[in-house]
Amino acid sequence: MAISFKALSVIKVDVSMWSSRLFWKLFLVYAGLNIASAIVFVLIVSGRQQTQVEEQVQQRLHDSAVIMRSSLEGVFQEGISEPIQKKVRQLGEETGTRLTLIDMNGIVLADSDQESLAQVRDMENHKNRVEVIQALSNGFGNSKRISPTLSEPMLYYALLYEKDGEPRGIVRVAITMAKIQKEISSIEKLIWSIALLVSFTVMLLTYWVV
Repeated sequence: MAISFKALSVIKVDVSMWSSRLFWKLFLVYAGLNIASAIVFVLIVSGRQQTQVEEQVQQRLHDSAVIMRSSLEGVFQEGISEPIQKKVRQLGEETGTRLTLIDMNGIVLADSDQESLAQVRDMENHKNRVEVIQALSNGFGNSKRISPTLSEPMLYYALLYEKDGEPRGIVRVAITMAKIQKEISSIEKLIWSIALLVSFTVMLLTYWVV
């Protein structure tokens, strides 16, 4: 079958385009700008998303602390006891967070991550913890640090418990940074997927335009 003059012209133009230094210069410049823009976009959005996730988690911790505080009437007067420890462990399992009750002297009365009262009694005094100091001073406190008890990064929120206007203790809620990072990673995967799809589309358009 004979090849038409028009088809030969198209083939000739296509071959000359691929061998053109000007084509590659323009294409690589546009492609480089596109890739750089995509990376900057992902970094900015990912950073913003991480901040938003941490703010949302802080709000969840605050809400959990408020609920826990309202459901522990008379707890700080009783001191360390088996019923309180069981109740705190149950609340911890239901909320998926670590719950801790601390008296005004920094002594831990109950902790959802401890299996027995003996382990609770062996815990260090918490009066010098950052979030506890803030709660005693301002009514609430938060911090992000490695837990000396669990040896892993945690996000903490502490709330002052008062009875008849008199401070009685601290209700503290915490969550591992691993759980927060898991949420952030799933969002980052989605952002990268969108950025790659958009970049691929722009690359095709760039090729067509150049």
